[in-house]
Amino acid sequence: METIVVTRHNGLVDYLKSQGIIGEDTPVIDHATPDTVRGKRVIGVLPLHLAVEAAEVVEVPMNIPAEARGKELTGEETAQYAGAPRAYSVQPGIDLDRIERDFAKRGYTRWTIQVPGCSIGDGSEEPIETRESLAEALALAVVYSTTERCGFRGEAIVNPANAAGGNAMPPVGAVKGKIKTLGFRPSLAFSDEDF
Repeated sequence: METIVVTRHNGLVDYLKSQGIIGEDTPVIDHATPDTVRGKRVIGVLPLHLAVEAAEVVEVPMNIPAEARGKELTGEETAQYAGAPRAYSVQPGIDLDRIERDFAKRGYTRWTIQVPGCSIGDGSEEPIETRESLAEALALAVVYSTTERCGFRGEAIVNPANAAGGNAMPPVGAVKGKIKTLGFRPSLAFSDEDF
């Protein structure tokens, strides 16, 4: 993976070279665009709208005392204040409003929450809850997937439903948004592209 450095600070560049983090031929730019960072390992600080374009963003956290702030640091001073580099991968957020609008155009204005293997009464896997807001349905699904429901912790599935509610499913091929859990840290396992 190609690495570039985005910074206006020569002291940082000198420090990165002295630590063997970058080579002499590593590109250094002072202004990033989506095209310059897309798919690359970027060392430096980026705004989120650019960080999401990079494959990885590596930050060198700095613990600079008040008296040294605002001054250009040398490579040696940077080494004195630098912490261990940290790599981040920034993922795009989910535009829930757009998803709701897109499904509403197809007649789906409600959202059902199901817990696989969890039945209500007659043994069928009917939706446990129906909500009009996708955000509310997702929040409720997080609760269901992280608490013991039907004897286990697992996943909850949120599906679009038509205005009649109930167990209406999306057209064939629509992807279910799943909420998966790792211990008590739920994470959304779908993105806009799933819809």
